[in-house]
Amino acid sequence: MLEDSVELSAEERMLLEMIALRQSRKQPLMVTECMRMQRLASPATVYRKLEALRDKDWIQVIQQPDNRKSKFLVLSKRAEQYFKLHHIALERALKAA
Repeated sequence: MLEDSVELSAEERMLLEMIALRQSRKQPLMVTECMRMQRLASPATVYRKLEALRDKDWIQVIQQPDNRKSKFLVLSKRAEQYFKLHHIALERALKAA
């Protein structure tokens, strides 16, 4: 499972980590908000990277039933498992040190 991240580009991994961080804070990242982050890349490039993450089953794009315009980025089950395994590996490494 940890090897699965090899298929991600550096930009995709950075986006995935941002989405995970916001989700852990119970503040899901919106697609439009993500595309405005110029430090990552142009909006078109960010959108392509988000599509790639979705196609690779790392993220899901969800809409609130009462607000169809806002699209939120959330981790897929695959990504949640990936971060859980990373957490366990880090804990073991710290205990071994």
